[in-house]
Amino acid sequence: AVDEIPDLVSLIPAEGFQSGIYLPLMGNEEASSLILNLLLQQGKQLPVLGSPHFRNNYSSISLETKSSFELVFSTSYLIESEDPGFQNLYQEYLSEYGFPPSENVIQGYDMGTFLLNQMNVYSPSLGMSFSDFLRIAPSVNTLHIPFLFSAEQSNQVVNLGQYTDLGIIKIQ
Repeated sequence: AVDEIPDLVSLIPAEGFQSGIYLPLMGNEEASSLILNLLLQQGKQLPVLGSPHFRNNYSSISLETKSSFELVFSTSYLIESEDPGFQNLYQEYLSEYGFPPSENVIQGYDMGTFLLNQMNVYSPSLGMSFSDFLRIAPSVNTLHIPFLFSAEQSNQVVNLGQYTDLGIIKIQ
């Protein structure tokens, strides 16, 4: 419960703590904010790993607070904004619709890129259905992550982002 958080945070050592803490609090901005603010007040600068909510939903936690911990968060979506392919899609989408593309638009673009590339390679003369072909199809370079449908599928990747003084960076 939230009322137990101050006592629990006080038990975390200020020095010599080698690991850091994980805050998998999905949808609990109040508790996440309280924990980070208590750590700051008590001078406990620890590595912090959090849920995707730290990027998209937890707006009451300041960027300065997130950056001070160099907070790392998991995300299904993290695009390098300097990528020319992303810039092209961003500008075209903005021109067409008047607002920037959402995460779903980017992921749909990537899936479409993958499927259209495979449709250009696929032929019924290969002696298999398109769905069977997808299981052996090569990866395609997309904006987000490579999509594969084989047993070795790599679209199970978890992207990690990190808050820094320079903004959010993708951890390779």
